[in-house]
Amino acid sequence: MDLKKIIEIETTKYGRTVEIYVSGGEKIGEGKAIISPLRYKNKMYVKTNALINGLDGEKYLEVRSPSSLPINLAENGTLITGGEKYRIIKTENVYFGQEAVYFRSVIRKF
Repeated sequence: MDLKKIIEIETTKYGRTVEIYVSGGEKIGEGKAIISPLRYKNKMYVKTNALINGLDGEKYLEVRSPSSLPINLAENGTLITGGEKYRIIKTENVYFGQEAVYFRSVIRKF
């Protein structure tokens, strides 16, 4: 089994249900993603100060999603999970070798 498929299975098993909307409001995807606080070591993605438990109380989160969820098409769009809305700040592919196997995104609560 390839790494891309393993990530999809684990995300489906442990992830939260998310909905993805482009900035115009059109829903472009729904699926599962792993969501966790954006830690101080990742502050290069946002302009804020680092604190011991995360980033400056700004409600920044890191999202790891399978490449089948089109979050990469919704930069500056909206992610909704558990009834909460978040702005999609930045998304990038994570590669293993030459293959893009998942997306890593930064979101911020509205």
